[in-house]
Amino acid sequence: MQTAEIIVRYIEVLIWPLLITVGLVSFREPLLELIKKSNVKFAMHGVTIETSARKLTESLSETFKEELTEKQWSLLEKIQNKGGVSVKEEGLNLRTGGEDFEWVRPIRNAGLIKTLPEGHVIELSERLMLTKLGRLLMEERKAQ
Repeated sequence: MQTAEIIVRYIEVLIWPLLITVGLVSFREPLLELIKKSNVKFAMHGVTIETSARKLTESLSETFKEELTEKQWSLLEKIQNKGGVSVKEEGLNLRTGGEDFEWVRPIRNAGLIKTLPEGHVIELSERLMLTKLGRLLMEERKAQ
């Protein structure tokens, strides 16, 4: 009698994982097609964009194809660790043609940092902060 009870309990425990596995294997192709067709919807600059996950991935990959320099990584880490940095206290010269303008502007243009006060050109910025995208990048880099 105990053997029969043990078998019944094993069946009770294993039936759902087994059914899910069989279902996933059986419907693998339709599920993959559904995932490929799934859309992502977000707003950017007042425009709502709905696109496929594949197109969004291609767009982001194209936008971020250039490698960051050690100087840029260092600034991003400093901003992350301090929660933001003062342009003046860091001694950054962000005036057009200034020694820091050419390497700070690309990480701002890539959407990794934002300048404060918002809405001003980089030359008038007083503070640098990570954007949500910048925080995501730094968290993932730390995890790797």
